[in-house]
Amino acid sequence: MALIDTGIKAAAAGDHGHSEDDLRYVRRRFLSAESAQAMAVEITNATFAVRSESIWGTGSTAVASDSTHFGAYDQNIFTQWHSRYGGRGVLICWHVERTSMAIHSQLISCAASEVAAMVEGAVRHGTTMQVEANYTDSHGQSEIGFGITRLLGFDLLPRIKRINHVKLYRPAAREAGAWPGLAPAMLAGRSAGIWSPSTSAPGSAAGPVSGPGATAELP
Repeated sequence: MALIDTGIKAAAAGDHGHSEDDLRYVRRRFLSAESAQAMAVEITNATFAVRSESIWGTGSTAVASDSTHFGAYDQNIFTQWHSRYGGRGVLICWHVERTSMAIHSQLISCAASEVAAMVEGAVRHGTTMQVEANYTDSHGQSEIGFGITRLLGFDLLPRIKRINHVKLYRPAAREAGAWPGLAPAMLAGRSAGIWSPSTSAPGSAAGPVSGPGATAELP
């Protein structure tokens, strides 16, 4: 992971007896996206295993996801203009648990769905962590996202911009008197009714839902 996070020259400067040429050979010969992911999963699981509960507390079941924009050359066919960041590049979507341990990262294009990337990381992180909730920002949530995460068995907990302009659905029927302070923002319908075509086959939503240019789709 040092080769990925700090660069080969910085890693070669360490006290380990390996030259920069040795590290470059290892990168060319052995390092791939699959092997790097396997290394990251192994390091994450080992970190979870050795944590002292008296210092770190009990294990977390929630992650926070967000994307970071990285500039890239125009010659890269994956490079796209990002209107929000105001530049060309790509996005890296991270899933981080509460004590700052990243359990998943993925490369997506600037036009890809961050909702799909959120679901992909929460479901396919590959570590021993049991994800029960995912915090995200406005770009990582949507009505479709709420439905998919409900089917997959974890909570979507977004921080929504301009929430005072958003209409909310009650999570269940016969709760008209619940949350009186939110009454002006509540709609009469319930969100569960939107997903009736999918609830008969929730397992079908567990397939891959993201990628370099993917969008989330219900079956």
